[in-house]
Formats: sequence, C-alpha cells, structure tokens
Amino acid sequence: MATCYIFGAGASYGYNSDVEEKDCPPLTEQFLVKAREQNVLTEDNFPSLREGVVKYLNEKENLNAETFEQLSEADLKIDIEKFLGWSFSRRDEFSDRFDRLVSERILEGRDELEEELFLFDSVIGETYFFIYELLRRYPSSDKIIRNNYRKLLRKTRNEDAYFISLNYDVLLECAAQKRDMIAIYTGIHDKLDIDYPKDYVPVAKVHGSINWINPTDMRPEKGFSNSIKVRHLKGISYTHPETSVEVYSIDRLRRTSYREFLNSNPMSKIAIVPPLAENKNFEEISDYKRVWKFAGEMLSKSDEVVFIGCSVREQDEKFIETLENNLRDNVKLSIFSGRDSESIESQLEDYATNPEFITDEKVINSKRHFDDYIQYIS
Repeated sequence: MATCYIFGAGASYGYNSDVEEKDCPPLTEQFLVKAREQNVLTEDNFPSLREGVVKYLNEKENLNAETFEQLSEADLKIDIEKFLGWSFSRRDEFSDRFDRLVSERILEGRDELEEELFLFDSVIGETYFFIYELLRRYPSSDKIIRNNYRKLLRKTRNEDAYFISLNYDVLLECAAQKRDMIAIYTGIHDKLDIDYPKDYVPVAKVHGSINWINPTDMRPEKGFSNSIKVRHLKGISYTHPETSVEVYSIDRLRRTSYREFLNSNPMSKIAIVPPLAENKNFEEISDYKRVWKFAGEMLSKSDEVVFIGCSVREQDEKFIETLENNLRDNVKLSIFSGRDSESIESQLEDYATNPEFITDEKVINSKRHFDDYIQYIS
C-alpha cells in the first residue's frame, strides 16, 4: 500500500509545536511581518517591494502611509498572494497604457507610466530573492531536532511513501538529512518508476524550491534593484530549455545570503514559482513540467493521500487539475489542515470518485494539525 503526503504552508508552520512561534516559517499572511522582525525587508535590500506594499495598503485598506516604517505589524498581516496578484495586475495595467501611448505616438504621460511599470516589474522581480532570503533561515537552529517531519520519516522509512510539497522551504530536506536519508527531487534528480532504497525520500516540489538555482544566458544591468528586475522580465526567454536546475546543499543555502548569491551567480535566479495568484507561470523552467508529471504519478500510485497543512484554493488551478486527473477511485483521503479540513473534504468529493474519509471521532474532534496526525499514526 502506497501513501502520498501533500504538504502546505501549515505543515511547515506546525512542524514542531515545542518551538517558539518566531522559529516557525511564515503562513501566507505572515511573510511581511516575519521579514520585518528578521530585518530582511530593509530599504537597502528590497526598496521596490516596500514601496509596493505601501501602495497596496493605501489603496486596499484606505491607509495614508508615506513610508514603509509607518506601517504597523497589524498592517503587514496581509495575504502575500493577494498582494503579489494585485502587483501583477497593476504591472499589466501600466504596461497596456504605456504601449497604447507609444502606438499612438503620444509623449505626454509616458514618463509617469514608465516609472510605475518599472516599480511593479521590480516588485515582482525582488520577490524571488525576498522569499529566498527569508525562508533560508528556517529551521533557525540545528538544535531543533524533534519535529513532525522527522517523526513522519521515521514511520515511512520502510513503507512506500511519496511526498508532494507546495512549499518553498527545506524543512523536509533538513529532517531527511538528520535521519541520514536523502531527499530525491523527482523531475530534477530521478525517475519515479525505479525501486528507491529505503533511505531515499522522493519529493515533488511543484512550486519550486529556494535551493533550486535556474541558470540563464543573460547578464544583469548595472544597479542592484535593476538586476533583480531584469531576472523576472527576461527569465523566460533566456532560460536554458534543456538544462536542469542546480541544487544547493542545505549547508550552502544557509551560508549564502541573497546578495552573495547575486554576486556569485550573475546569470542565475531562484527557481521558484512566486505566489502570483492566477498569474503563476509553470512554463518558465522546463523542469517544472517534469515535477508536476511526477506529482501526478505519485497520486496515481497511492492508495491513500494525506493532506497536511494544505489548502485548495480556486487560484490553484494546476494543483486542482492534478488532483482531478490522478486521484484513484475509492482512494482514502486524510485531511489534517486545521479549521479548513472539512471544507477541503467537501472540495475533494468533486475531484475523486467515491473517496473514503477518516471517521475516527478522535481525529474529527481534534484540531487536525500536523501534531494530531503524528499522534494518530503513532
């Protein structure tokens, strides 16, 4: 019997109930708060991202802030995906308006539109490196050894188990390393149809990973913010179509700040799919296609699928399509996604034929977090 585990942000956030909240990776609405706490989101590091956040909050929350410093912690608790989706829409709006002026040979207003277009291009471009710089800090210490990822790997070591991660972080990989196991990135490292040794952990990271590096054929423009901006704009056309991403080791990831990364990799960028709402680009890197293919095969080979800390949102069209096309008939579905568990069960009834859900009252009456799943299988 094979089991496929699907991890969302809630899995990493709840990976260890014994650690302080500050040592947990951010949930969707905590990215900006934790980035400020860790002194990541500074003017020197990500000026355009900060300016974009101010503009977003002034428009959406009717604030009247002039600088990022004026924003409170409560102000910064915004859904990062909604903010980036808005930024992408604003970028398209200014691009269309600018192109229209150019086509009509109108000079008035071009400079203002070009400035706004540059800003939102830069917001999206900086996002790759902002996510890298924030998430490479987790786990915050090697001393955090007792956690749910490690407990799960101990259970699954001698079982047929597959792992799909919607997360960018490397907490699962760190847990594997601590257990003397090897995380194998399906679609990057290997094929799914081989007999994996028991110390291998096959994982499909369908949104990319902060330790995946995508080489490009271009050199950045001068100027730090410009170089980040250009990586977003030109990444698709300049990506090596047949070249697999480079994978950083955990140790290398931890010791390499994003500035050091840029200095040593002038023609590369982080291979992740930023949370751009319905504007996610899964065609940017050829490896993504293979990763999603293997994710589908993992689901189709599994008698049970366990969702941990995972939501299923309307904008996750690729994820929903993969579930619909690959979940087995009569598959056992175990949902441990907190207060969203029941609504996810209702959604999954539309994606699978005759699914079987957990009926254990202890599970149903629990908070249905990662801790509860570990207790359930212990």
